[in-house]
Amino acid sequence: MTTINLKEKLSEYFGFESFMSGQEETIKTVLSGHDTLSVLPTGTGKSLCYQLAGYLMNGTTLIVSPLLSLIQDQVSQFNFRGNGVAIGLTSLLSYSEKKYVLKNIKAYKFIYLSPEMLSQVEVISALKSINVSLFVVDEAHCISTWGPDFRPDYLNLNNVIAELGEPLILALTATATPRIQDDIVAQLKMPNRSFNKIIRSVNRENIFLSTIKVNDEFEKNEQLLGLLNKLDGVGIIYFSSKKKANEISELINQYTKLKSEPYHADLTDTARYIVQQQFMMNQIDVICATSAFGMGINKKDIRYVIHYHMPANFESYVQEFGRAGRDGQQSIAIVFSQVNDLFLQRRLIDLTIPDADFIKLYFKKHAELVGLGEEKGKLLDYYYEKHDTVDQVQALFRQRKIEKEIGLQSMMAFIDSNQCRKQEILRHFGESKVVQHDKSCCSVVFTEKTLEVIGLKKRINVTDEKRLIQSSETIMTKLFQKS
Repeated sequence: MTTINLKEKLSEYFGFESFMSGQEETIKTVLSGHDTLSVLPTGTGKSLCYQLAGYLMNGTTLIVSPLLSLIQDQVSQFNFRGNGVAIGLTSLLSYSEKKYVLKNIKAYKFIYLSPEMLSQVEVISALKSINVSLFVVDEAHCISTWGPDFRPDYLNLNNVIAELGEPLILALTATATPRIQDDIVAQLKMPNRSFNKIIRSVNRENIFLSTIKVNDEFEKNEQLLGLLNKLDGVGIIYFSSKKKANEISELINQYTKLKSEPYHADLTDTARYIVQQQFMMNQIDVICATSAFGMGINKKDIRYVIHYHMPANFESYVQEFGRAGRDGQQSIAIVFSQVNDLFLQRRLIDLTIPDADFIKLYFKKHAELVGLGEEKGKLLDYYYEKHDTVDQVQALFRQRKIEKEIGLQSMMAFIDSNQCRKQEILRHFGESKVVQHDKSCCSVVFTEKTLEVIGLKKRINVTDEKRLIQSSETIMTKLFQKS
């Protein structure tokens, strides 16, 4: 199978003439019969690795993905090409639709689903009736207990793989330190089989990185609105608060010419799907999103990513600004930094990490508390069902809280550093590569001149610019004047 001319197949199936870094090597090692961990930077087309390999292999390719938005995006792109070979087993399907899909499971070459779906007996039963030749773990860092995006449901994947007859494994991620890489390999039990690693640099050369430090929310909102009026193209603004995402989206619609919509977990699945599709079709200029929009959205012409709140860790930061510039064109990522952001992130850690008393209560009254649906409860259910002791689980979550605090402190140090932004990122991910620091690389402090230098300043005439300045000053005075 490895004698196949992969470039010919790439052109035949996808219309591309050449591979991006790491793609061809990943496909070759899979087709050679090796389990594979592939760590490729955001924007380098990780999905193509399993799509082309899947076309060239007998049997079905199963893709486990953590986010509904990612599944929707991938299935839509697949079926847009007109072959109808992909399906997403998600909560968006009605009972009758799900029943139909499971009954006709053999009709699909590519099956996308969330790890939670693999806990359903009828789903496993249907999958066991087909030949799953390739088992893809997308966003594989979610399986690592050391990673900031750890998902307990991922820890059962090795058991599912065994139930499905030990198909080949392809684990994909853009953000994994050497420690997390080793954990992914161990959790999926790759060392028990023949496996390879394909590792490429996380560096995104076409994304300019910068920071805007502000004293308070008044200054932050003022600078944000001014920046949006000057930036060319479409973009994403990331928030750590759903309420704030709603507020700023409304503000953008009221006081700029841009069309904005919020995107977060409080929206229904259908509402999120509509927003996502509108954004993909250029009917929305700016998405105000929480991390629910963070992984896997493949809109190639996003020109800017702005973090309204400081990210909680390097991994989230790299994943999120990596949505920009997937067409290879110059883009920019800007982090707003305010002292209160640190307190907000710590509150979010407290909300997601159960403390010792909560763990003790949960284990004592599990029958009453199980199924509450809260994130803390979902985490504890996994360890309860594993028959771990209270002491073991308390120790584990103490360590997880320490890890999250370390991630937060590292991000704070990054914001305050006067070193090359990209070099700092490479250092975090264990890379020794030296970044070529030039005018399109990064700056410690953002200036408006940057947009001109990298070609992302919106072109407006002098009259409009004066009107824009006056309008902005009036709006900000009216909306954010301090009492």
